[in-house]
Amino acid sequence: MIHPVIKHISPSGEEVAAHSDIEIQFDVRMDRSSVETIRVTRNGWDGGPTTGEAISGKWSSIDEQTFTFRPDERFEPGSYVAVQLNSSVRSVEGLSLKHEFPLHFFLVDDGKSYGSKEILLPCIKATNRGKHSIPMHLTLPERGQNHRVMFWVHGGGWEGGSPEKSHVGPGKDAQFLANHLGIAVVSIAYRCKGSSGTFALAMEDVMDAMQYVREHAAEYGLDVRGNCMSGSSAGAPLSALAAQKSPDTDVYIGINGIYNFAGIDRLKGYENHKHYSYKLHEPSPESNSAVCNICDHPPDTLLLHGTVDQVVNHKLSVEFGEAIRRMGGKAKVLLYEGEGHTFARKGRRMYIPCLYEVKEHLRKAWDLQ
Repeated sequence: MIHPVIKHISPSGEEVAAHSDIEIQFDVRMDRSSVETIRVTRNGWDGGPTTGEAISGKWSSIDEQTFTFRPDERFEPGSYVAVQLNSSVRSVEGLSLKHEFPLHFFLVDDGKSYGSKEILLPCIKATNRGKHSIPMHLTLPERGQNHRVMFWVHGGGWEGGSPEKSHVGPGKDAQFLANHLGIAVVSIAYRCKGSSGTFALAMEDVMDAMQYVREHAAEYGLDVRGNCMSGSSAGAPLSALAAQKSPDTDVYIGINGIYNFAGIDRLKGYENHKHYSYKLHEPSPESNSAVCNICDHPPDTLLLHGTVDQVVNHKLSVEFGEAIRRMGGKAKVLLYEGEGHTFARKGRRMYIPCLYEVKEHLRKAWDLQ
């Protein structure tokens, strides 16, 4: 006999209507009472999704294969909803559910819409005697003025780029943040290995990009009196260090990043560290480490990391958060049990919870309505 599987589950995505119902279609007839053990919760990742607030409602089915959950009240706009499947869900024959992802998430539409538009600036800076171009990508709200700015520094192991041009692309969650929070997302390009880059040259590019935006803020309707620096993976150490060096940065968001190059070989997963070609230890590991350069008033910090990340050890995020708090700053560190290095990407099961945390961190830090 074959264990039941889910053929379809909806809704999904980051703009689900508040009046939606949840529908799950199984490949065989299911025991009704077991399906009723599926929990539906709202928000609450600290300690795991089961800490979220339970949403009351009723499961119903006509054919015992397609089940619908109708909440007693419409879903809260701006919240995320978790559908928590479990091994007690079984078929009428008594076989337990086989499902690759026991959690299903969606983000409820908040009803806000600033619109968004994208602008590619082919060259904001030329290096190598004018032979190499460093571009910039802007995702701007279409409506309103004086938009707050989130700078995004991409990851990728410092690989990529070419002798002629550095790589740039839309920042993580850029369209969502522009459309729903009215935040401009500035995606920064920097010299990677394919552009003969080093960590020091990349830091120079990041700082120059921030200065370019300050000088052109009025042209794009930006408010740069307080900004957010953010980055993932290889972009996290660059963005984190830039955040400590920029007095106008009041928010920092880092995803699975290296925040301390001093002694990283002592951490599990770094016995065969292969990134010395990017000159991470020049002029010194300490000078390139955000944890060693925390400013007097650290930005309000959010750090996300998977506990089984085999590329960057999650202890580095824990250490950075503790160091910020010792300096009197605010730091929230969220560890995602069983998740690896790319857990926060769109299309991954933890994308929606991560997007929610980023959205809420920015909204609260900047008192956005």
